[in-house]
Amino acid sequence: MWRSMLAILLFPLVAAGCTTPADRTDTAAPDPSPSTATQPLASPATLCGTQLTGRSVRFPATDGTRLHGAIVGDGRIGVVLAHQYPGSMCDWAGFARHLAAGDHSVLLFDFRCFGDSPCPDGAEDRLIDDVAGAVALLRRHGAGQVFLVGASMGGAAVMAAAPTIDPRVAGVVSLSGERDLGAFIPSLAIDAGAAIDHLTSPLLIVTAEGDRYLPVADARYLHDHASSTDKELIVLPPGSGHGLQLIDTEAPPGQPDVTERILRFISTNTTR
Repeated sequence: MWRSMLAILLFPLVAAGCTTPADRTDTAAPDPSPSTATQPLASPATLCGTQLTGRSVRFPATDGTRLHGAIVGDGRIGVVLAHQYPGSMCDWAGFARHLAAGDHSVLLFDFRCFGDSPCPDGAEDRLIDDVAGAVALLRRHGAGQVFLVGASMGGAAVMAAAPTIDPRVAGVVSLSGERDLGAFIPSLAIDAGAAIDHLTSPLLIVTAEGDRYLPVADARYLHDHASSTDKELIVLPPGSGHGLQLIDTEAPPGQPDVTERILRFISTNTTR
């Protein structure tokens, strides 16, 4: 049921998808005030309007920007969830609960300039630093292995960030992550296509036929050029959606759905 509710909640955001700034409306989170970093943290359940049991945190990106997030679960396997444009960490609330129930430590967080994270002048596009900071936090929290899962903008960010993180992450999942996000949102110059040659972690890419933000040809380019020895590309039928919509897509008879594919990917690439 949570997937159906998630799809309903996300539809206005995903329908906008990765719209250009000219198309963007005020649905994107406004820049937080300078006092955000000193305000008390609301609980994840209060922020996201769900029964999301966890604790809110502030943590530094690698450039020092203080980001807002929440840790759900307390397992040894860490999962960073990177949201899509123009959303927030709450987009992942239902999926985070699902992962946490499977003995994972899950970090949802707001990218800079989204949700409750600040928007440093001149550093708006340094989302790679945000992902790296999220991995560092989960490792400090006790996660022995960390996976990156991102949707759309978040998918592009995790693919571009993974090659910069040492030790390398256990795996990367991209749901509709754009090959060149800057082609759609010039202020967010994240070029996953330029970084993909250096990605060596196991990789799972999911897209759908007819997705204008990640055409099948771009998804194949990312898959084929990744240096990962373990990599998989899933192409869903037309109309399956974009980004987080993909995890609610009904699978063909006899085939696992995208949520199950992600869980299997994490399990397969976990070192016991």
